[in-house]
Amino acid sequence: DEKRVVLISSFLDSILTKTPFDLRDKVILKFERDKADGIEVARGASTNQFARNGSDWRIVKPAPARADYAATEGLMTRLSSTNMLKVVSETGENLRMYGLDRPSMSASVTSGSSRATLLLGQKAPDGGFFAKDSSRPVVFTVEEALATDLGKDVAEFRRKELFDSRPFSANRVELRRGSETMAFEKRDADGKTTWSNAAGQNVDSARVEELLTKLSTLRADSFQPTAPPSLKMPVAAVTVRFDESKTESVTFGRSGNEVFASRSDEPGAAKVDAGMFDEAIKAVDALK
Repeated sequence: DEKRVVLISSFLDSILTKTPFDLRDKVILKFERDKADGIEVARGASTNQFARNGSDWRIVKPAPARADYAATEGLMTRLSSTNMLKVVSETGENLRMYGLDRPSMSASVTSGSSRATLLLGQKAPDGGFFAKDSSRPVVFTVEEALATDLGKDVAEFRRKELFDSRPFSANRVELRRGSETMAFEKRDADGKTTWSNAAGQNVDSARVEELLTKLSTLRADSFQPTAPPSLKMPVAAVTVRFDESKTESVTFGRSGNEVFASRSDEPGAAKVDAGMFDEAIKAVDALK
């Protein structure tokens, strides 16, 4: 009928008017995402390197630290889903004219011993950056936002939560303030969970859970590469054992209204909201 003819005609027109670029595969970097175990972004003399272990990501370079899962996965998504804006050379000749003889940045995704690498050159006159997959000759352009995302400081990929443990996963917590030490341990007996102090006496489980909740909400507002002097004379130190055998320790220092924290397994220090830290200390005092 007439309606069907119009639909078929419209469909054919849309196919016939497509350009070769419209029909080609525009993915900028080819790799098997489910097998990827590392990301490396190099810019000048600096390198950000990430490694995946199971469902966790860690920062390897410039210094070992926990990585934020969502932020790191987001970087992987950018590399796997970003498309070319346009192709400027099929043969990849004269890479110098695109700044690709000496790339301004490179981003690699590793899967075991294999590596897929995206090279970024100079800015393109009509917007974006010249780029190429190191394994293919074609030169294309990518949006400028990709270069911005790849060039982010490594601090933006760090895990902000000071503690990995959660109230439901913690089974022991120890707190030191000056010469005072308090320790609490979880016990499960006859289907009932209780918390006891170092003397083996039961304590108010709700208050211990409140403390663990306050600790789990402590986040880094920002990071700095070196520990401030206040951490040399800490106001508190917390060690939590969680899951089956994991342990984490965080030390807190205070200078005026500024509170800093340092994990034993990470470099530098994190600046923490002083009000949230004070709330955690109140929860400690409630257990005395």
